[in-house]
Amino acid sequence: MYFSLLITNNLAVKFRLVLVILLYVTNNFSQVEYYPVGEDASVNFNFTNKFAIDKAILFEAKPVVRYSIYNNIRERLLVDSIKKASTVYAIFSPHLRMYNENSAPVRMPSYKIALGFQHVWKLRSHAKENHNMITFSFENGHYSNGQSGCAFSSDFTDNSVPCNNIYQTVINNQNINLTELLNRENGHFQTNFSRLFLNHRFNTKSKNSISYSFGYSLYHKNMFLFLNLGGYSNNDIQIYGKHRFYLDAEYSFKIFKSAYGVLEQKFAFINVAHQSITNYRSNTSFSVYPFKITRNFGFKLAYIKGFDDYNLRFVDNVDQLTLGVVFSPFGIFSFDN
Repeated sequence: MYFSLLITNNLAVKFRLVLVILLYVTNNFSQVEYYPVGEDASVNFNFTNKFAIDKAILFEAKPVVRYSIYNNIRERLLVDSIKKASTVYAIFSPHLRMYNENSAPVRMPSYKIALGFQHVWKLRSHAKENHNMITFSFENGHYSNGQSGCAFSSDFTDNSVPCNNIYQTVINNQNINLTELLNRENGHFQTNFSRLFLNHRFNTKSKNSISYSFGYSLYHKNMFLFLNLGGYSNNDIQIYGKHRFYLDAEYSFKIFKSAYGVLEQKFAFINVAHQSITNYRSNTSFSVYPFKITRNFGFKLAYIKGFDDYNLRFVDNVDQLTLGVVFSPFGIFSFDN
């Protein structure tokens, strides 16, 4: 037993180290462009987990990678005479978790792949050292976990007659506890999605930055809006709902000569889902970016409460404290020049 736990812990430590190195290398050598709107790439270590059924999470990773098809944002933001910039890109967003079990498994990872577009307008400012900008973002793609089992029973496959009967029971009983029913071994989840964000950012050069965003996400059947492929089932959408709304706020500031801090509050809301699901998610975080050579690479402490964001585990209500390493695709750092 002792040797089994020792091997498990060693594997977990090695896996974490590999992910941290991968995150650092990937983002410093392949993501040299700027994306004003976008999720941070991160590796997080969990300190508190209040789950009714799952084992504690050892860590989770989001090694988000963006590949620019076209991007002139970096060069144009620093030229006062140019007022517009844009990017077209592909984005791959895996989401991995390792649980505290003997085999230290990474169970039911999520995958998002999408095409995206962002357009930036630099607004007029009375003070020359200030930068005021608005960004519109649109992404369209596919979100799934690559599994084939029934979402609420490990005994049946997805879309089988027994599985569909279970779905009908769940849909007709809004008071049923979905957390207890959830198939955590191979439950199937998939949908196509479109996501819109509008961001306003006010930067004072080399001093501080205030940013806030409004977002909306729609789950739909057609991939890229016209291909009838990879969408949700009629059973699934009645459980997790089509509509999600987002509200984000961020304050960035200089801590000392070469280090920055970022306070951030993110809210997400699910509309028209099963009544047993917690319909909100709050993520409160503080990040420090201490390295002059890699300004967008730092450390983040976060407190998360509300629905889970790990594919079909959205039926769970989480209460987490995490500490991790993070890479931001944008920040106030671009205005130091």
